[in-house]
Amino acid sequence: MPVYSSLSHALAEALVDALWFIEGSEDEQMDPDDAVKVLEGVAHLVSKLSSDQRSELTHLLGTMAEAESDPARREFLEGFPEGFGLLDDAVRPVLHEWSRTRLRRR
Repeated sequence: MPVYSSLSHALAEALVDALWFIEGSEDEQMDPDDAVKVLEGVAHLVSKLSSDQRSELTHLLGTMAEAESDPARREFLEGFPEGFGLLDDAVRPVLHEWSRTRLRRR
């Protein structure tokens, strides 16, 4: 039996894993400016999703957050929809500040 219920779920897990790694990387591992570029690139990509696709991803992220045992990762999952513009038709301008703030907390 597959680990994930759908390809969308598997890809959402992979995306979150990559972004979680970037957020947790030390400056020596990844330049903070490069990290922000990646985060903004993802925000741009999700801004191009249809309303149904954004809704599906938001639902998957909620499911993932409910199942997450690590409080910090759960907080990341819970903040993802707003931080990456999934709740609006366009990426919110606060993403840049959100990503910089999260990266500074490392």
